[in-house]
Amino acid sequence: MIILFTKPLLGSDVGVARLTFAKNKWVTLHYLLQAQCSFTHVYDEGKSPSDDSIIEKKFFLKRSRIILKGQVTKNIDFFMETEDFNVGEEDNTTDGGSTDITGSVDEDNNVTGNGTVKNNVFTQSAFINFWVADELKIAVGLILLPFMHHSRQSAISTLGVNYNTTIIPLSGYSNVSRDTGIEARGLLLEGLIDYKIGVFQGLSKNSETGINHHDYARLTGRIQINLLDPEDGFFYSGNYLGKKKILSFGGGIDFQKNVYRDNDDYSLKDYLAWTVDLTIDSKITKKISFALQGAYLRSKNNPNQIDHFAYFVQSGILILKTFQPVIKYYNKVIDTNGKTKISHASCGINYFIEGHNANIKTEYAYPLGDNTGSGEKKVIIQCQIFI
Repeated sequence: MIILFTKPLLGSDVGVARLTFAKNKWVTLHYLLQAQCSFTHVYDEGKSPSDDSIIEKKFFLKRSRIILKGQVTKNIDFFMETEDFNVGEEDNTTDGGSTDITGSVDEDNNVTGNGTVKNNVFTQSAFINFWVADELKIAVGLILLPFMHHSRQSAISTLGVNYNTTIIPLSGYSNVSRDTGIEARGLLLEGLIDYKIGVFQGLSKNSETGINHHDYARLTGRIQINLLDPEDGFFYSGNYLGKKKILSFGGGIDFQKNVYRDNDDYSLKDYLAWTVDLTIDSKITKKISFALQGAYLRSKNNPNQIDHFAYFVQSGILILKTFQPVIKYYNKVIDTNGKTKISHASCGINYFIEGHNANIKTEYAYPLGDNTGSGEKKVIIQCQIFI
């Protein structure tokens, strides 16, 4: 066995450590750390004057993630990552810190089910990847769902500080937008067509409530048209830093039968979400790059969320490979016993010390729509290391 330890420089593509056992048999190790502080202006007319209009501060670890990638033979590789997120957001006592995912959670610490708050490292993704050809690759395991470009992006390379998790219908129905199952994907016509489609566990049969009494599987997939460079990785990037020329548009669906019970007539209904999205990322000049993403989606009969439709748009301009001003806007309309509009506008700047391997991101978010009364004017500062 030959053991090769790569020089631990930021920007290395082979990881902190690479262990090579034989030809086509190796393992690499990576680590992602995102440390955040946030300052939120809280304003609520129902509070007493002493508790009203205060600035709440939080210092915590947004993500602490160990990543293993490896290959066992010519056409079989694997991916596995742990996660411990929002560590210390509530407190730093023995039972404080990150999220216990006994129930379903999203990365904003929203818990559905029996989740509690305590320190907890868990397996977030783990799958075996079979390479039949560039046109057909099959992944089996715990997979980031192939619904929309934005939700399939790596957390390492988001355009802003974080995903727009509020609008993603997978949140609350899947643990951090993952599910166990099998996915087929590939690039057709020399990368013009990118398809991803899978069959997943979804919401299991519940004999007490009668939900999904036939134990139907969950179907999730998307098709994307790449007019310039193909996005050939398992995960998309939300910010290519001018290293690719991306002009793509696509659409996705997420469906499971008989997983929503209507409270009015107790009938079972099917869950369906669909989306269309657009991604642009390319150099304008040698020193300036432009990135833009947008999506529109609708969700009906989500087992753990209210019906809604939503859209978002975000854009950034990278200058001298170092500074990147970013603007974002999302709008979500909840439709149940009347409509409620939730939206945010935000702006910020990314400072890249060593690309996605070392950077500092800032963001100021301002609430709009019907959620302005809760305050939530927020400043977020995040420091990232990925190696």
